Amino acid sequence: ELARMAKSNDILLLQEVTLSDGVQEVLHAAGLRWILASSFSINDTDIGVLTASRAVPIASCAQRTPEPLLRLPKSAMITWLRVKDSTETLAIANVHAINFTLVVDDYRAQFDALAGVLALHRGPIILGGDLNTWSEARAAAVRDVAVKLGLVEVAYADDRRSRFLGRQVDYVFVRGLEVIT
Repeated sequence: ELARMAKSNDILLLQEVTLSDGVQEVLHAAGLRWILASSFSINDTDIGVLTASRAVPIASCAQRTPEPLLRLPKSAMITWLRVKDSTETLAIANVHAINFTLVVDDYRAQFDALAGVLALHRGPIILGGDLNTWSEARAAAVRDVAVKLGLVEVAYADDRRSRFLGRQVDYVFVRGLEVIT
C-alpha cells in the first residue's frame, strides 16, 4: 500500500512511521525525498512523522511536544516547498498530536505553537495528520487554529478515516489550494 501511494502521489504525510530500511527503499524507489521528525528511537531506528515529496524542501522545522502523562514526545514537521511556476512556497505541517492528557491546555499549546509558525507564511498551506481529536474540546482547538490560519477542512466522499471514541482523528486542512478528489 505504501509503495502504491508513494508512486502515485507527490506528497505523503505519515505519522507513527518507523524509518526502517524497507520504508526508505519504498520512498527512494518512488523518487521521493523525505524528512523525519523523530519522536523517539527503538533499536537505532527512528519513529516519528515523515513528510515525503517529489520536490526538494527549501526549509523545515520540527516541533516536539511531550505527552503530559506518558512523557513520550509527539512530533510535528513543518516543511516548505517551492511552488512550480510561482514565487510562492507551500507550507506543509505534518502533525501527530499529543493524546494522553486530562485537560486540553497542553493539546491547545501544541496547536498554538504550530499556528505561530504558520501564521508567518503568506502562501498556500497543508496541515494534516493524526490530530487525536477524540473530544469536542480537542476538535474546537483544531477548528480555532484552522479559522485563525484561514484553513478549510478537506471533505471525503468515502470517509474511511480512523476513529476513536466515535470521532475522526485524521484530518487534512488546506489554504490557497484547489482540492481534487
